[in-house]
Amino acid sequence: MASPSKPAPWHLPLACAAGLALLVAGTPAGAIEWNFAKRVETGVFYTDNVRAAPAGFEESEWVYSLQPGITVVATSPRGRMDLSYDAQALWYQDNSEFDDIYHNVRGDGQLILVPNRLFVDGLARYQQVNIDPFRRLTTGNITQTDNRADVAIYGFSPWYTRTFGNWGEALTRFTYNAVRYQDTATIRTRAQDSDHNAIYGQLGSQRGTPGLSWQTTVGYQRTDFLYSPEIEYARAALDLGYPVGLRTRATLTVGLESDFLGDRSAGGFDEEFWLVGFATEPTDQQSFSASVGRRFFGTTWEMRWRRQGTRGDLEVSYTEVPSTANQNLIDGGGGLVGDVGGLPTLNADLFLARRLTGRATYNLTRTRLAAAVYGERRERAEGEGLDDEVYGLRLSADWDAATRTRVNSFVRYERRDLNRTQVFSDRYELGVTVRRNLTRLFFAEARYSYLTRDVDFGVDYAINTVGLIFGAEF
Repeated sequence: MASPSKPAPWHLPLACAAGLALLVAGTPAGAIEWNFAKRVETGVFYTDNVRAAPAGFEESEWVYSLQPGITVVATSPRGRMDLSYDAQALWYQDNSEFDDIYHNVRGDGQLILVPNRLFVDGLARYQQVNIDPFRRLTTGNITQTDNRADVAIYGFSPWYTRTFGNWGEALTRFTYNAVRYQDTATIRTRAQDSDHNAIYGQLGSQRGTPGLSWQTTVGYQRTDFLYSPEIEYARAALDLGYPVGLRTRATLTVGLESDFLGDRSAGGFDEEFWLVGFATEPTDQQSFSASVGRRFFGTTWEMRWRRQGTRGDLEVSYTEVPSTANQNLIDGGGGLVGDVGGLPTLNADLFLARRLTGRATYNLTRTRLAAAVYGERRERAEGEGLDDEVYGLRLSADWDAATRTRVNSFVRYERRDLNRTQVFSDRYELGVTVRRNLTRLFFAEARYSYLTRDVDFGVDYAINTVGLIFGAEF
């Protein structure tokens, strides 16, 4: 059962206020440019399965909503800050115990302490996320599953950069990120608060330097959880590049790192690694790089391909990195709108993420098409949970149907497998929104969504939801 209200934690507005104060401090009067975008919408929704129950046990419900919000953008010679806040109040006609108010915050910014030298980046988010991907899932707050949690994510990262004549450049960065879960006492979850600290430094030749290029990097990071053992990881590397063509370079990376799968808390530079590959930029709009080598877990490879066209963009990458569920949240997973999915179970497990992602857009005269594919295999550290896999596809189309009418639609498929247990789940989702701008300020929207899940040893269900929304932006 949801609590009567989930107020955003005090540290989030305090962090945003502190960032705004730093931006304003010392800035000459009139030098800050402010932009405010206020909005409010009210709506009524009908769902045929408010509890995501299996066939034969569905319960329909009418839900009424009120959602005010504001976006503030501040820019000055000392930096910038973007901050967006929305409150979503929901009232249920037959299940008043579900009545609740949800808060969503998204903010980031950069403060310039010394021009071209010293900077501070910051982020703040507050959102709702699914806890266990093998239990009942939803992409919004209307359906009640007892499988969602509020989470606050915030952090800051000061960094310093300097150029040394024509021969080199240096970068030093410190990063702190925090993840805080809210009101999880009544929900079955192993989610844990965490604090992540990392320090990173690099020194190397300037970008675009002809002939041999080089770069040395050293990094250390530590993540402390509320109950589980800490995670420590260190890495030191030397990267070399040498031109083998007009726009192509051969690359070599050698170094030392921690064996985080063998002992998550050991840290240290105890394992050697190497990679060989190449990087090419055949045109100013396209780049491709690939490498293969050996790390403590065996053969490893990486790949990145980016292409910018006159009508659209394409980006494909494959990486193998240590990660956790909390780190995925920090990196931007688990959002309510537009996320590609794939968030792991919210716990403190450490895993090696073998991650493939691809995104493409294509613009027509009145339509924007987009596609996102993703796949990730998570190999758990010794003594932790079972390995699992997730992969999926999301297609969307935004169509300017008329001068004041826009149609947004998407379809999504996601597959999850829990290895060695023959437990899997398939998720299909469809959404359509038709928006009509009634005047310069007021608009109306009609929304439809469909979600179905097929789960081995779990609850299969399907949910249809329709809504009518009226709002204003000013």
